[in-house]
Amino acid sequence: MKKYNIQYNIGRAKYCVNICDGVAKYFDGSEFWGICIFKNKLKMNKYIKELITDGYIEKNFEYANN
Repeated sequence: MKKYNIQYNIGRAKYCVNICDGVAKYFDGSEFWGICIFKNKLKMNKYIKELITDGYIEKNFEYANN
């Protein structure tokens, strides 16, 4: 399942979008999450719209039991 998550004000990064394509995995079998960092909210919103058109849905991180 393709999913993304948004985080705000992490260190010096103002807007962070974490993405998981549902295919890439680490060697231990856990999902690989990529990150995109934005300084501009308009650019972040444009990127999120592109993700939604590609089939991504917003999800929180799942720490236990996948």
